[in-house]
Amino acid sequence: MADAYIVDEDTALNSNDTWFDSNWSFRRTLSFKNSVQSENLVDVPVLVTLDSTRIDYTQTQNNGEDLRFVDGDGTVLAHEIEEWNEAGTSYVWVKVPQIDGSSDTDFIHMYYGNAGAADGQSRPADLRGARYRRSRETRSR
Repeated sequence: MADAYIVDEDTALNSNDTWFDSNWSFRRTLSFKNSVQSENLVDVPVLVTLDSTRIDYTQTQNNGEDLRFVDGDGTVLAHEIEEWNEAGTSYVWVKVPQIDGSSDTDFIHMYYGNAGAADGQSRPADLRGARYRRSRETRSR
C-alpha cells in the first residue's frame, strides 16, 4: 500500500513554536493528516503546490529564493523548487524528516518575505531519495 497523507495549508493550528528568523515577514503552516495509518512516515518527499491563493507572490523574491521550510523543532528542511510560476502554479519539493503516524497535528512552516535572503534551495544530493519529479502528463492536467 502506498503512503497516503493530506497536506492542509494555512490551517488554524495552535503551535507555540517561535518564529524561525525575524528577517522573514510571512509564515504559513502546512499540517499533515496521517491519522489513518499508525506508522510514522520517514524522510517523506512532500510536494507543496502554491498559487496566488496560497502565497502572496508580491512578497517573495522573483524566483522564490527566499522560501524556507522549517520543522516544528526549528530544523530548516531541504527543499527544491521544481517550477516557479508567479502567474500560475508553483511546485516545491520538501524533504520532511518524519510525519507522525496516527496524527493529524504534525506540521511544518513555510516562510517567505525576505528580499535579502540568498537562495535557500538544497543541492539535489540533499534531496536524493526524496526527489520525485511530476511527469509531463501530470503537469498538463
